[in-house]
Amino acid sequence: MPDNKKLSMRVGVIRRISLLLSIVTVFSAMQIAHATDYRSRTEYQKADDTRNVLVLNSSHRGYGWTDSIMEGVETVVQAAPENIELWVEYLDASRLKSASFASQLQLLYQSKYENVKFDVVIASDRKALEFLLNNRQTIADGVPVVFSDVGSLGSKLAEGHPDFIGVSQSGDFVATMDVAFTLHPDIEHMVFVSPGLRSRHLIESMVADYRPELELSIWHYESLAEIERALSLLPRNAVLIPVGEPVTAGGVAMPMNKFVSWIAGRTDAPIYAVWDFTLGHGIVGGFLVSGFTQGETIAQTALKILRGESMDEISVTNSSPSRFMFDYEQLERFAVDTRLLPANSVIINEPTSLYAEHKPAVWLALATIASLFMVILILGINVRRRKRAEGSLRTNQERFRDFAESAADWFWEADSDARFTYISSRSQEVLGVPVDELVGLTIEEVFSDGEQHDDVSTQKNPRISQSGSFQLQSFWRRPDGMRRVIITSGKPIRDLSDQLLGYRGTSRDISDSYSLTEELGYQASHDTLTNLLNRRAFEQRLQTLLSRIKEFPGEHALCYLDLDQFKVVNDTCGHVAGDELLRRLAKTLQNQVRKRDTVARLGGDEFGVLLEDCPPERAWQLVSSLHKCINDFQFIWNDQSFHVGASIGLVPINSSETTLDELLAAADRACYVAKDQGRNRVYLYRSDDVAVANNHGEILWVSRIQRALDENRVVICLQPIRPVIPDASMGDNYEVLVRLIDEKGALISPSAFLPAAERYNLSTALDRRVLDEGLRHFTSDQGRLEGLSTAFINLSAQTFGNRSFLDYVLEKTHFYNMPPEKLCFEISERTALSRLEDAKDFVDELRKIGCRFALDDFGRGTYSFRYLKELHVDFVKIDGSFVRNMLKDPMDLVMVRSINEIARLSNAATVAEYVETADILAKLAELGIDYAQGYAVGRPMPIAKQAA
Repeated sequence: MPDNKKLSMRVGVIRRISLLLSIVTVFSAMQIAHATDYRSRTEYQKADDTRNVLVLNSSHRGYGWTDSIMEGVETVVQAAPENIELWVEYLDASRLKSASFASQLQLLYQSKYENVKFDVVIASDRKALEFLLNNRQTIADGVPVVFSDVGSLGSKLAEGHPDFIGVSQSGDFVATMDVAFTLHPDIEHMVFVSPGLRSRHLIESMVADYRPELELSIWHYESLAEIERALSLLPRNAVLIPVGEPVTAGGVAMPMNKFVSWIAGRTDAPIYAVWDFTLGHGIVGGFLVSGFTQGETIAQTALKILRGESMDEISVTNSSPSRFMFDYEQLERFAVDTRLLPANSVIINEPTSLYAEHKPAVWLALATIASLFMVILILGINVRRRKRAEGSLRTNQERFRDFAESAADWFWEADSDARFTYISSRSQEVLGVPVDELVGLTIEEVFSDGEQHDDVSTQKNPRISQSGSFQLQSFWRRPDGMRRVIITSGKPIRDLSDQLLGYRGTSRDISDSYSLTEELGYQASHDTLTNLLNRRAFEQRLQTLLSRIKEFPGEHALCYLDLDQFKVVNDTCGHVAGDELLRRLAKTLQNQVRKRDTVARLGGDEFGVLLEDCPPERAWQLVSSLHKCINDFQFIWNDQSFHVGASIGLVPINSSETTLDELLAAADRACYVAKDQGRNRVYLYRSDDVAVANNHGEILWVSRIQRALDENRVVICLQPIRPVIPDASMGDNYEVLVRLIDEKGALISPSAFLPAAERYNLSTALDRRVLDEGLRHFTSDQGRLEGLSTAFINLSAQTFGNRSFLDYVLEKTHFYNMPPEKLCFEISERTALSRLEDAKDFVDELRKIGCRFALDDFGRGTYSFRYLKELHVDFVKIDGSFVRNMLKDPMDLVMVRSINEIARLSNAATVAEYVETADILAKLAELGIDYAQGYAVGRPMPIAKQAA
């Protein structure tokens, strides 16, 4: 019989024996486990009946994250001894935006589970939790709720609701960014693809101070077409991190795993993520949070409740385990060195080795061979032990000598007076002095050069301990003048009678790391462009001053400076010119202040100046001089000359009761008042100043507006616009208006909050809400839509020129199936004045799909007729200040007549605003005005009452 055939037969016999033993072992274990499981289930069912658990998922079956969570929940429930029946529902998250759909879904579940008593309800994600919070009384009133949320918002949503507990987990973006940077050390750009504003704000807060050498970008595109265009322009050495799901043209969210595959097919850049269900779809890997683990966690929490544990004793779980996971195929694609992977990393798609296929047989064979070798080794141990003992001393001596001569550190010994008796040769390379010249000197004589004197003799320096280890840092000046930083560690040596024999230790050159630490410390506290202090260092210095005032009262001042015309330089000559202007201006400011004063760049074109020991009168003189210096500053770039002014807020500091935040807020408000009063001036802050108080009031409105948006306290009202001469054949016309409901339920007039919204960039969010709610109202009833002629919608100046809002209009008209020709967007004269070119482009783009436009508040400005000629609007809304008094003031009457005649020449219809009496309405008919709007025609009414 051939040898290879014999070998095959022997391996086969070994495999059969191993397989038989495994089967017997597994079968025995299964019998024991079955008996134990049956006994525990029987004992528990004697005490309790079937338990009903309702599981609400916001996404559909087949969606990666939802399926992963459900797998974790079902794994725990199936292994539990209790008799548990799961009732699982999949909500359609994209359709939950419709109030009518959510209401119908609530009625369906109320009817479906009318006779089912639930013991626990599980909300697997945020949308499901929100739906449950809105409908808990009708679906599962009083039933304990266990929630899960990837966005870290679940615990916030559940605040104030009894019997709510769960797990809140965010992806660890920083850990994923760290591992991407490690595996791709040449990357220069890290790009987050964030279709949602919520994800954008979360990312900004987490990566605000991450690796200044990297260029961090956050793409906020709301369509796949925009993302694809951006991918085509992606720079080299970039890494992508998708963090949100885009909405397709049909208004449906694309699942994250499909979105990742979509990106991977359109770029050669490596992709990283924080969710494990994206693994295998194109990402290299990352520090991945597991939906399966999160599902297990909430299911185990539900079991605790079913078993009678009090919810007060069960805390919200703020994290569930994440793991480093990678795709072998992607690691190969990008030539990643797998030795750089974190310890215990999981790798999928790794090729199976021959060893893995035959592992049991290999181990059995190795065990047999090892046994044979063990016998041989035991026989040879005695012989080799004698030879080892003979060479042990010689080897140890050689080893110590090799270590001492080749190590980066150098070794030394000293006597009881701290005088060197031995120093290894490595010291000569670092210190530049032969070893023979060092032996016999004390540690004090070697490591003190006058620059930083460390008394290190046993008599003078207490850091050299005679009872324990010690460490000290010293400076050494080489003969060639180079300074080296040395760190020395040592310990005392004693004999059996505890008498001090001397010292032994090592020394190391840490000059490079010391210099790097100094450089990093400088970079951490200074602005890289101007070399001035940065905001963090400036605030630390300001906080130190406030702390000092408590012990040493004095008068100081804080100056907040914002350049007025800096954007002109950037827009005209580019950012390189803007950076050069900031550098030159920073030097000018630094030279203008006193030596004890502090100048810092706080960000962008904003600077701070701290004037120490400076009374208010002197501070005003210094800041006025500083302001004049900025006004006189001339910046020349490519034969172009620029002057930049500055709005400056000046705040006196004379009280230890003032906090850092209060002081910075006061300076910021004073600067804003300077801008409101015409820019390029200095404004002195006073605590009882009305102008500052008004500005502060606007700032407070920002949070109130944002809360109203988040809490759905935005009310949409409709005011009718009717023909001056009644015409039954014409449809209905309405202007869509916005109101807010305050915390006590009262309506707030737009004049109270719109100025703050426009100043602090919240008006576009209000415009989007008005458009969305208005379209939903008009299209929710077919008869109402057919009877509508025109819906007039006001848009703010911020919205014009906003490309994303154009896409939003296209998306929403398609989603609600709203005819674009029934929409008329109103442009105020003030908006046209500030952004005429943007307004023209905006009008042209939306006209292409059929939308119409109106020029609002016409006649108020001096360029009204110019705008009418250039914008080609469909309606002219005559400013109400003329209409209201036209029966009393002949000049107002002439203005109304003239505007109507000019509008006729432009083929635009006219709408008179503020029509408050029947007499005015009759006069408008005589003048030939087309439409009227005002209390004489109809008052604004919330759409809820309109629908009723």
